[in-house]
Order: sequence, then C-alpha cells, then structure tokens
Amino acid sequence: MNLARTIIFLTLSTFLIGRNPAMGTVELRLPQDVFYDRPASAVMSPEAIWVNPASITHDSTAGFQYMGEVKKSSWFKNWGIASTGNGLGIAYRHLKNFEASAFEEYIFAAGAEIVRGLNWGGSYRYIRKGPASYNRRHLWNLALYMRRSRDIALAAVFENLNRGEIEGQKSAVVQRYAFSYYLLQSRVILSIEARTATGRGFSDADYLYTAEYFSTKNWDFFAAADNAKSYQFGVRYTHGYYTYGVQSRIAHNDGPMTNIFFIEYRPAWGRGRR
Repeated sequence: MNLARTIIFLTLSTFLIGRNPAMGTVELRLPQDVFYDRPASAVMSPEAIWVNPASITHDSTAGFQYMGEVKKSSWFKNWGIASTGNGLGIAYRHLKNFEASAFEEYIFAAGAEIVRGLNWGGSYRYIRKGPASYNRRHLWNLALYMRRSRDIALAAVFENLNRGEIEGQKSAVVQRYAFSYYLLQSRVILSIEARTATGRGFSDADYLYTAEYFSTKNWDFFAAADNAKSYQFGVRYTHGYYTYGVQSRIAHNDGPMTNIFFIEYRPAWGRGRR
C-alpha cells in the first residue's frame, strides 16, 4: 500500500470513528475572531494554517500575513500573525476580550504533496491562555486537499483528534468537508463547506457558502453566508508582493459589524494561488 492510500485509509478511519456517538459529543467551538472564514477547499494564503494546513503546500514562496480586528471602540486589540513557506507554517493570535478573557494561541503546521494534485497537512494548536475549557488546550488536526483537475477542488479537515476532556467527557472530533468549483478560467470560485462533529449528522451540520471573484486589475472580491444568517464581505488588492484587504462580518443578533484588516506579503501570490 503506497503512502497516498495509507493517508486516505487513515482519514476514512478517522471519519468513521468520529461518527460514533458513543465516543463523546461535547464540542469545543473555537472563536471565530481575527481570522476570517474561508472554505477549506479554497484557502491558499497564510491563514490556511488555521483553516486547512494541507493548503500551505500550494506555493513554495514565503508568505506572511498580519490581521487586526476593529469592532466598535476596539481597535486592533484582537490580532493575529501567520507565516508560511515550503509547506511549513507558524502562527500566533491574541484575542483581548473573548468571553471576557485574553486568548493566546500558537499554531504549528506542516504539509506535503503525496501525489500530484493530492496534499496532506497537519497542525498542532496550543491554547496557552483562555477561558474555562479553552485554557491550556492542545489540539491535533489532520487535513487533505485534492485538486486533480483545473475546475474542482475537494478538502477534508479533522480537528481535535486527540479529543481532550471537557468537564470529564471526551470532546468531539470536528469534521469539515468542502467543495470548490472554479470557472471562467479560475477567476470565479464557488464553494460550499459542511461542518459537523461527533454525534452530529449532515442534516444538523453548519454550512458555509462562498463566492470569490478575481478581476484582471488585481482585485479580489469575496462574499459568504451561512445557515446561521451571518454574512461576510471582503475585498483584497494585490500590488507587487503585497496584498491589502478588509473583510466585514455581520452576525445575526450579534451586535455591531466586525471589520478585519490585513496586510499580506507573498511573492506572486495572485498567480500562485490558482
């Protein structure tokens, strides 16, 4: 059995284990602040460390990203940094007022191409400081990304494989499955992602729907909606080795709009991600 079949077998085994309700259904939901939502099948810049570590293998060039959040009178108290290169990555973020507590997290990731068009990646997330069950939490994650054709990309991410305890119970394995369709010579990406966990079926999953458009003038427009009636809109502009952008999140019954500003350094990023 070659390496690709071994990885696929292990991933399928993880999926079947995660579907077993007897193994615990307490779900640890990580905060959505600082890094913005992207479907796992369509991330190819440094935030991939948080979203899908298998995607960091796409571009061998160095990548660095800073993200800062503006919400009401809070300016850049929530922020994060991420850097990738040659299939390796590292990240850090600080959330000042997440559940009235500071939140400090370190992320280490690595990835590799198994065969052409099939990548795998893994990450270790250590929450050094956080409220209640988040404090000193260790999370091991595994991801796959497949794009064997120009038009279709698939991804699967399995989070919290070590399943640490929450209030005496084993926590759930979180599973994310994403599909992206590229059209108009990859200038438009339509994606859907389903997020579920141990003990939950796809009928009870959280869904994210996104559309992304790349113009010929180095502009990138992004829109997303989920089944919780939250919406996101974003725009990026690439000039030389730098990309500047903002993404706004409007959450249903969740107070004021959140705006996330970022600057990214990634040589030839606009072309390399396609």
